[in-house]
Amino acid sequence: MNLQVSVENMILSDKVKLIIINKFEKPTAKLLGKLDSDNLAADFHLQRLSYGDYQANFDLQLPGKVSIYAKNIHPDLTATITGLREQVEKQIKKIKQ
Repeated sequence: MNLQVSVENMILSDKVKLIIINKFEKPTAKLLGKLDSDNLAADFHLQRLSYGDYQANFDLQLPGKVSIYAKNIHPDLTATITGLREQVEKQIKKIKQ
């Protein structure tokens, strides 16, 4: 899976990149399994909201006009990314059934 990461109102530091890879990208790619290929491109948008919370959005278009979209808001950056991953995992499991 080719994950395109963008940020708004914050800096994409190496630490933030590592959190995204470890908490989101690796588990999600593993769950996609056979569906995962080099031509799957996903958008991951992370932003710091004006009142201090973090918002993360994920959008992935799978073959067959199936799309996965999730959004999560939380005051803690790691919890935002983990919560988003859980939402995406639920959708992938539902599609696989």
